[in-house]
Amino acid sequence: MIFTNITDKAMTKIITIQQFIDWTIDINTAIKKLNISERTIYRYKANFLYNWPSWLIHWLTWKPSNNQSFKMDKYKKFALKQKYKDFWPTLLAEELENELGWGDKINPESLRIAMIRWWIRTPKKRKIRKQKRDRREHEWELIQFDGSYHNWLEDWVERCILLAIDDATSKIKKMSFC
Repeated sequence: MIFTNITDKAMTKIITIQQFIDWTIDINTAIKKLNISERTIYRYKANFLYNWPSWLIHWLTWKPSNNQSFKMDKYKKFALKQKYKDFWPTLLAEELENELGWGDKINPESLRIAMIRWWIRTPKKRKIRKQKRDRREHEWELIQFDGSYHNWLEDWVERCILLAIDDATSKIKKMSFC
């Protein structure tokens, strides 16, 4: 068997399972040697026999991590700072896909984070929400008056509606047309 880039732990696993299959060692010795359960030994044996050699290599080995940061070389970073400095992340992602032919679809959110990290753009400032005033506790404690000029009756004559609203209950106390 020729193996490349196999760790000592993986090689020990291969040799031990092969010895277990050849009956040169028993199950208890294999369990102690690999420090795994009996069920795992039998699972390794089945995978060794039917899925060799793919059972040894995890299926996510060559897949890129989902937690990688957005990586670009210096040329691409320079192009972003010079040629595309006025672009927002969504348009920039489309432009980079089409013009530069980067192949994979670029996530605009990852691009936005990278642009903030490289000081190409600044993050949006969060709006400070004002706290609403508490309503009054008792009725008639605060009455708010308001007037609105509008063509209320659709006869092309502008009238004003005057309202008096109680702050505690939001009930209309008085309403009149003028």
